[in-house]
Amino acid sequence: MTTNFGVLNARASGFMIKQISGDEITNLSGTILDAMRGRFAGVSVGTRSVLVRGGSARFDSDVGGAAWDVDGNLYNGDSPPYHINVNNVKSITVMPASWAQARYGMLASGGIVIIRTISGSFDDMKARKDHLYDQPMLRNNIYKGDAVYFENKLDSQPKYLRAIANETTFENAYQQYLLQRNSYGHLAHFYVDVHNHFSQKWKLEKIANTILSNIEELFNNDVNALKVLAYTYEEKGLNLKTQSIYETIYALKPVLVQSQRDLAHCYAKLGNYKKAWLLYGKHIKTVNDSLATNGTDVIVKNELLDLLQYHGADMDIDVSQYIFDTEKGDMTLSVEWNNPNTQFELQFVGPEQHYYNWNNAVDISNAQLLKGNFSNSFTIDDLSKGQWLINIKYLGNYENTPSYLKFTIKDNKTGKETIKTVKLYTRNIFYKFMSISPPDQIVSY
Repeated sequence: MTTNFGVLNARASGFMIKQISGDEITNLSGTILDAMRGRFAGVSVGTRSVLVRGGSARFDSDVGGAAWDVDGNLYNGDSPPYHINVNNVKSITVMPASWAQARYGMLASGGIVIIRTISGSFDDMKARKDHLYDQPMLRNNIYKGDAVYFENKLDSQPKYLRAIANETTFENAYQQYLLQRNSYGHLAHFYVDVHNHFSQKWKLEKIANTILSNIEELFNNDVNALKVLAYTYEEKGLNLKTQSIYETIYALKPVLVQSQRDLAHCYAKLGNYKKAWLLYGKHIKTVNDSLATNGTDVIVKNELLDLLQYHGADMDIDVSQYIFDTEKGDMTLSVEWNNPNTQFELQFVGPEQHYYNWNNAVDISNAQLLKGNFSNSFTIDDLSKGQWLINIKYLGNYENTPSYLKFTIKDNKTGKETIKTVKLYTRNIFYKFMSISPPDQIVSY
């Protein structure tokens, strides 16, 4: 399909394209909204607008949704093209905000509905030379299987970890840890590495957690270090410890939107719904009621809606005024990074081996970073078609320390969350990190 803003290739776009042809539209459809109602997964059709999952439309309103592109003519989200004769429609395509806003600008911050009519379609017209058609996400992006496994061999590990791992008894290994702490104890990741070693090799969780807890004592004012501690606790399922660390981070950085979201989400997981509601509300107020179409804002919006939908009664809130997305995709993958300066690229490889690359330094603006926006989310649809592969390329953080990413994989059918953390230090290499296979198998490499 050719649009005024580029060629949309269904196989190579990197996005789940939602499309129906004119032949699928019933003759009983009165308006274009009637023709679309109930036909697209993750798309809610209201009385005056179309809400696409991941867009910036207000969650308490039925206006301001996806924009419209009708044969190249653009319409605002709250001005549906009622004049269209549905019998003259060749195709209807719905694209998410992350794709649409990059091509249509803020007009499409809620996504875009692309309509091609039989009489006005220009799909076969020659592409104009003044438009850029070779956009990265629209190329013939076939994955070549060139990502490599993480370097887990002992000789690739830090010097202190090699010294500890070479000991043959737990007692000697612990004494070696105490010795190495004299030289490396000023580094937060030293305690994470040693914790992982004692937990995995010696299976001594109590001692491993005691080593890890040094971070809270020695780095109690270092948000970057405390985040790594929170990530590790969260991955281990130690939710009360996680809450304590996020409360410390929030006390240190109360105005950062990431601090608000992390603690709110932790409260919600532990059943403290009213506390979660208040913090989510503070986030909304922090961004002046104008949520961005990506990053932490989208995560907050979705989590707030889930909180209302499933626990509104627990908070004595009338939820009848809200519009809820009943189709949320198979899984939602969220990524958060501990150091604001961290730069990395994620590569999503679908079942048909087409890939989509996402770069946090490109997609998250400096203005968002200054507000504490250090996360983003992605929806995985049609998992039944096969395995998804997630690769990572680390680009650095302007410091001589590793960065940590926390991935949260949420099964949208059951609500179950799986946490995976990864330490990044080698740059400019795509590493295999994780695969997600039907129905819900998650494997870390």
